Amino acid sequence: MAPRTPRVGLALGGGGVRGLAHLGVLRVLEEAQIPIACIAGTSIGAIFGAMWARGHRAAAMEAEVRRLRQIGTMLRLVDWVPSSRGLMPGHKVYRYLDDKLGPGLTFADLSIPLAVTSVDLANWQEVDFTTGPVLDAVRASMSVPGLFVPVEIDGMRLVDGGFLNNVPVDLARALGADIVLAVDVDAHRRHDERPVRPAVDSPFPNYTPSLVLDLWQAALVMSHAVKQCKYRETPPDLLLLPPIPATVGLLRGLARIDAVIDAGEAGMRALLPRLQRLMRDFDAAADAGQPRPLGEAHGPL
Repeated sequence: MAPRTPRVGLALGGGGVRGLAHLGVLRVLEEAQIPIACIAGTSIGAIFGAMWARGHRAAAMEAEVRRLRQIGTMLRLVDWVPSSRGLMPGHKVYRYLDDKLGPGLTFADLSIPLAVTSVDLANWQEVDFTTGPVLDAVRASMSVPGLFVPVEIDGMRLVDGGFLNNVPVDLARALGADIVLAVDVDAHRRHDERPVRPAVDSPFPNYTPSLVLDLWQAALVMSHAVKQCKYRETPPDLLLLPPIPATVGLLRGLARIDAVIDAGEAGMRALLPRLQRLMRDFDAAADAGQPRPLGEAHGPL
């Protein structure tokens, strides 16, 4: 009997502008023709995960990001109407995403199974999506409190999933992944060139209250601690920490788009042989009727 091909799943983490590194990772996976069976994403990881699962290729997404980098194009997506609930309603961004994903797109329409995570503000419980409208799930997952108004779905007020599950390895496992490749673009990384500047440094400093920035920074610290607990509970088989420049933060660094994408590509190229070896070992173990081989979750690149 032919060995079963392992189901490789991606867990794409949140991280704002740093999440552009996901495009470099996806580029390498496409070139190496690694079959991806499922994707779990948070925040910007949910955006790129949804677009990739929809059929958009890395090169096309990269070209679109470069177009958006132009200041005039970017500003057209900003509906700056500060309120007690957030600095932006986000309607223009959501319309843009709806156009790119496809109006009315549901999880059932995707070519690759997808899971997206968010957080309910009322009880601080994780809310995950695998069915229903994709846009609603992505909107919720990317709604940074204080920046975007929370997304209301079924009586819940949902915000960025990164606070409780920034790299959703467990969701990739739940989708049936045998091997999970986690991509963690968090700002607090040993690869940074120098001590990290405020990770949430705003591109609109004159319009972003310092209290909001302080709250975002505190939330990132909490998110980092929760993430480490998650890794211990549900470790990935491979953990990629792209060497993203320290000058790139949650909301700043679009001028260094090439460096961020290249960091993701370089990291994935270096990790690719380990992924391919894990896949071969899984095939061999399955053929021999043995348990699947352990991954390398505690030896990240």
